[in-house]
Amino acid sequence: MKYKMVLPLIILLFVALLAGCAAPQQGVTPTTVPPTTVTTAPPQTSPSGSSLVPGPTQTMPADKSVTVDITRDQIYPTITLTFRGGKGQFQVRDVDVRVTRSDGVVETGKLGHDVGNTVTLTGTRGKDRVEVTVTLITNDQYKIIDALYDFYAHA
Repeated sequence: MKYKMVLPLIILLFVALLAGCAAPQQGVTPTTVPPTTVTTAPPQTSPSGSSLVPGPTQTMPADKSVTVDITRDQIYPTITLTFRGGKGQFQVRDVDVRVTRSDGVVETGKLGHDVGNTVTLTGTRGKDRVEVTVTLITNDQYKIIDALYDFYAHA
């Protein structure tokens, strides 16, 4: 996003430098370059219209609760979700995952409901929103995770 703002400024500076260095010729009137206006989108919303602001989550009933772990790779911008089970693991029909990347791309996937099942989605090197929604065999749905996860590479 910053490159979109810097490039027009560099071009404008280059044109101004060339215009200032060139001596005006007789009979030729110098021309001026009109200023360019750059408009940027609000930082909280991705270009696809999906929000990067986490929403509320729901707590599953204790006898139906399950756990999903989320890890970010420290070298590549991937996000891995792992089903860890819980008291309600045999009542789970689906575990839907959604990653809204800071560049506007939205990726979705399904996580199996067996302990140790994983799904890996591609994130960015910035902050990405991760949502996990569990659907039980009774069709009850619970959004158990909705949070921003920052990519951080350790040197």
